[in-house]
Amino acid sequence: MRIGDHVLVARLGAGGMGRVYLGRTPAGTPIAIKVIHEHLARDPRFRARFLREVANARLVSGAFTAPVLEADPEAATPWLATAYLPGLSLQEAVRTHGPFPVQAALALAAGLAEGLDSIHRAGVVHRDLKPSNVLLSGEGPRIIDFGIARAADDHVLTRPGGVLGTAGYMAPEQAAGQEVGPAGDVFALGAVLGFTVVGRRVFGDGPVPVMIHRVLNEDPDLDGIPDAFLRGLVADCLARNPALRPTSAMLLDRLSWAGTAPEGVGWLPAALAEAVRARQAQPTPATMALPGRVRRRRLLIAGGLAAVGVAGAGLGELTARLRSGTETSPRPPETPAAAGSSPAGGGPAEGRVRWRLRDPRTEAAPVIDARTAYVVTSTGDLMGAEGWLLAVDVRSGKQRWKRGIKRSSERVAVAGGTAVALEEGGLRNAARGSRWELTAFNAADGKRRWSAPLTAPVQPPIAADGLVIVAGDALSAFDLRTGTERWRRSLDWIASYPVLTAGGGALCVLTKEEFRVLDTASGATVWSHRVEGRAATVLDAGTVYVTDQGNRLHAVQQGKARWSVPAGKVVRPPLVYDDTVVVLDMAGFVRAFDRGTGKQRFAVPVQAGGSETATAPLARIGGALYAPGGATVHAVDLDRGRLMWRIRLDAEIDGLAAADGAAICSTGDLVAVTAP
Repeated sequence: MRIGDHVLVARLGAGGMGRVYLGRTPAGTPIAIKVIHEHLARDPRFRARFLREVANARLVSGAFTAPVLEADPEAATPWLATAYLPGLSLQEAVRTHGPFPVQAALALAAGLAEGLDSIHRAGVVHRDLKPSNVLLSGEGPRIIDFGIARAADDHVLTRPGGVLGTAGYMAPEQAAGQEVGPAGDVFALGAVLGFTVVGRRVFGDGPVPVMIHRVLNEDPDLDGIPDAFLRGLVADCLARNPALRPTSAMLLDRLSWAGTAPEGVGWLPAALAEAVRARQAQPTPATMALPGRVRRRRLLIAGGLAAVGVAGAGLGELTARLRSGTETSPRPPETPAAAGSSPAGGGPAEGRVRWRLRDPRTEAAPVIDARTAYVVTSTGDLMGAEGWLLAVDVRSGKQRWKRGIKRSSERVAVAGGTAVALEEGGLRNAARGSRWELTAFNAADGKRRWSAPLTAPVQPPIAADGLVIVAGDALSAFDLRTGTERWRRSLDWIASYPVLTAGGGALCVLTKEEFRVLDTASGATVWSHRVEGRAATVLDAGTVYVTDQGNRLHAVQQGKARWSVPAGKVVRPPLVYDDTVVVLDMAGFVRAFDRGTGKQRFAVPVQAGGSETATAPLARIGGALYAPGGATVHAVDLDRGRLMWRIRLDAEIDGLAAADGAAICSTGDLVAVTAP
């Protein structure tokens, strides 16, 4: 299988904009090939952006950047080939080996400053420098993935209010939708160096609106940087006023005294240097690893590839993950079959697409009620531009109704014939404290019922027991039918943003320090439990199943722990099914545990991947669990503990829900998949 003159050898990974493949040139040289999704290639504006990306990337050369070798941005399936550099992304390196010592961080700073200087001298602004776009290779660090870079003097593709970038690393002017120059990359460099030394983002974690607010209004937390010189350098890069930041050339001058050149791996801590050498020594695959019924026409024409823009993973991160064996590494598609959990015949069956609603630009899991899927779409503008709330028939894929909204939430809340969404204001106004609105629509015809003002909500609303509940400056509950505020509770006790889940007349408010169980009707606290949680499911007012930062699953009753077991890194709420608790971990395992004892019943391997900030629950119909993994939907038999079927889609799955024997997936398109 070929792209241009290059043979495709293996799939390295996928992002929201497509896929990355390992390829070989006619001479046998390994290269990384970015191939754009078919539905994006049909978009003239996106095609123009990609054409500009290729032109910009070809302008850049330097010791600490990854060169573009060849490209065909005007092909029916646009693609771009860069040097293949096996190694670890900086994000993976810090997460698996810990923060860098000061001297290694200074060497990295010098290399990245030189890389940025070569980029800026070419008249290009990267606009998405982050740890996953820094590759630690055997030849030294490299800045990669110019997916959203553009020439500094290019205004052709600018859209008013548009934002591309990554929260926590984008500069204040970028977060506010203003023009971004080289100073924006310097700000990102400061945030990257802070992450490298302290092992966490200097603006903390949380939903995008919270991150934007901090970047625009709060100072970074640099207390964990032990060296005064490095701390001062990072602080200067992170100046809120771009005019006060040093240029990349000025940074090189300041770092020239450090004396350590980031060449090879000798500048890295010993264990990390050995990990990079081991990654580099791994042989590249000789053949493409693909699921049983991959169609050659789909691969070559529909293409797939690399992350171009904020929604996608970086090329370097995907390259670095190849055969890594870490818990965030994508598994080859044949792994589930190899585990012996698939039906007879050499591999699991291939699911089928029931219908596809093209180009609605969906970004999160739909919510299903009475055989209708409700999903928020957007224009791709993160600043609160006009979007849509769609109601789609689950069986046919036909649109029941469509209403324009000011999009600002990931998921709607649906119950009692009412769909509720957050709208108005956008990230810029929310960060400045302007009011948002909680807006209710009649689920049958989309007519607006009521709206209620809010300030800075930090996550989408949830519906439970005739109420819609949302966390903002306080925890508020509104009557689903009328919009009347029923109760309001202070969140002063919350030291980080909350995660909400409800069930059985109870509401669970989860933070990184503890969780509280509240009575849904009154908002009164019933009990609390100390745990550094990630995700939770409340069964009733007495029982909660919660995963923590230490990769364990806990069963807690009335504030007392019943059992605690290892469960891997789990970010989605556990699924309670009869006498079983089921989780999907980031390493790619569906794990089932006995509700009474915590004993593991089975672990079914599926494709790893997906967002580490996902909050949508797993989807189930009867004994069938639908689990997303990268761009693949897996159907797991919960009674037998085996993989029944799977289907690979043409983009990463942002979320899914299930109804009428089908999984409804958000991939940019809205896609319904079902059994063969």
